[in-house]
Amino acid sequence: TMTGALLLDNAASASAPDLSFDGDANTGIYSPGADQLAVATNGTGRLFVDANGNVGVGGSAPNYSDHKNLSLFGAANNGAGFIQFTDTSNNADAAIFADDGSLFINADYDNTSSDSSIRFRVDGSSEKMRLDSAGRLLVGTSSSSLATGIQIQGYAGGAAGQGILTLSRGSALPISGTAIGDIRFYDNGSGFGAKIAAITDGPWASGDYPTRLVFSTTADGASSPTERMRIDSSGRLGINTSSPAATLSVDALAGNSTVCFLKSSTVNAYLQLGNSANDQ
Repeated sequence: TMTGALLLDNAASASAPDLSFDGDANTGIYSPGADQLAVATNGTGRLFVDANGNVGVGGSAPNYSDHKNLSLFGAANNGAGFIQFTDTSNNADAAIFADDGSLFINADYDNTSSDSSIRFRVDGSSEKMRLDSAGRLLVGTSSSSLATGIQIQGYAGGAAGQGILTLSRGSALPISGTAIGDIRFYDNGSGFGAKIAAITDGPWASGDYPTRLVFSTTADGASSPTERMRIDSSGRLGINTSSPAATLSVDALAGNSTVCFLKSSTVNAYLQLGNSANDQ
């Protein structure tokens, strides 16, 4: 029986910790420095707690002034920390780890389930986004039967409303001719097939945002898209011209008719000119 405090000489090391076990002198608890605590196994420090409450597994945790830190160190090479979530059947349901500068988030690490997903929840159990087993990113919905890559359902202003995809430029009030956002179409390499771009049609100011939409496609034998059509900020449509002078401006391609009307087997093709739909 012991009463009072147990004082240790603080001269121990990982290979000979202050508190060790009978027959296993290099495994135990020691202090590597003032206001620090460590646990050693097999003569090597494994778990460290510093004076600021930071915890390091496999090494001493760095100190960040505004955060308590849990650092997991890798065992060898470029591998870093590894967190595994295991069920009662010893299946690794998930893992989070880092390796060579990359972060890996892995659902169903042992591949024992057929329909796994990574889910993102906010405000308790309210799911906002998931990455499903088919590789689809679902925002605002938890399931989809669509053959798509990304599905957006609803938005922050109304979960039952329309899905909204927003592309924003990283600066305010751009000058004329500045790209606001692009939708680009590539193959899995660098093949660039088409582009839809929103471009300022004049300098932006508060409450004044003139913009044009430009549609570009890549021609046979070319490697990058060329503008084919635009809708300017006045609502004028230009086909094969970047300066539409009328509501509809069409510039003929070399060797082709400017406008061609073809009738079907049952309906005649015609061009109607007038002041209204009933004028001929």
